[in-house]
Amino acid sequence: MAPSKGFDNVVTFGATPSLEYPGRAWVIRLYQDRHAQPATLTVVRLLRRSDCNLYLVEARWEIPIRADEYEAVATQIAPVLAPTADVLSGQDTARGRGISVDGTSFDLRVETTGWQIRRFLTSADPEGQTLSKLFHRILASAVPEPERPGEYWTARR
Repeated sequence: MAPSKGFDNVVTFGATPSLEYPGRAWVIRLYQDRHAQPATLTVVRLLRRSDCNLYLVEARWEIPIRADEYEAVATQIAPVLAPTADVLSGQDTARGRGISVDGTSFDLRVETTGWQIRRFLTSADPEGQTLSKLFHRILASAVPEPERPGEYWTARR
């Protein structure tokens, strides 16, 4: 079998805007059980309870995607999986980055048998902005227009 151009198995992206009431979060999951096989795209919109930090499933969409679509996503996120040199050096990467106006946080996970890579980013991180745009486009293929979040992952008003 030829080696994968991307990552097999699971890619999960979560977006949690901090300045929204009621609080909502989005989870986008791509799952492929074998390389070069069709995959599944699942999008879940969560609603935070007002009395605690628990989320309830508010809506869920699921569609099949082709193997090449899955591989394209895996290839696009691959450069973001490795931390930058300043993260590895322990320097404060937030300094000089500017202020994050909306406070949206992103959680990217890539998993396969035996390992997992996880990155926590914000809307102020260049990688966070890149991932946000990518996963907005992915979400659009599964979620009907009136249900989609706005640019900063908040509810459209």
